[in-house]
Amino acid sequence: MGASVSIQNVENSIYVSYDSGQRNNLYILELCEELKKNGRNVISSELMNNLFDHSENVREIIKSMETIVENSHLILICISKRTLSNYYQTIEMNSALKSNKNILFLMTDENYTPEKKPMFVGLVKNRWLPLYYDRHISNTIKLINDNY
Repeated sequence: MGASVSIQNVENSIYVSYDSGQRNNLYILELCEELKKNGRNVISSELMNNLFDHSENVREIIKSMETIVENSHLILICISKRTLSNYYQTIEMNSALKSNKNILFLMTDENYTPEKKPMFVGLVKNRWLPLYYDRHISNTIKLINDNY
């Protein structure tokens, strides 16, 4: 089955991008669940990671990624120490940045923020939030509900 067939109901979604090492990050999982409870359609990197893991047609997967990004209302990119070395997530980030969509960067490690890692300053600018404590989830949800 092709990747494009596997992707449905992506219009007006929130896409949550994270590196595969963060699949069990409780803050990311809880954020996704809270967004769903607030009536948001959430699509995460889990879908893309599964497509990459089970398909050899990289071109089709990238096209699917671009379709998801294009139809998403908001893209949340969770940044960790592994983000820039994760092949899948760099593809997601490139698609998001090319799309000119609403993007928020969520820093998942308090030691890996634009203040501590200046290499991210130009990328995230003023579009980043912390996501490494419980209280950050409710702050992020509020910001999304108020602005997106």
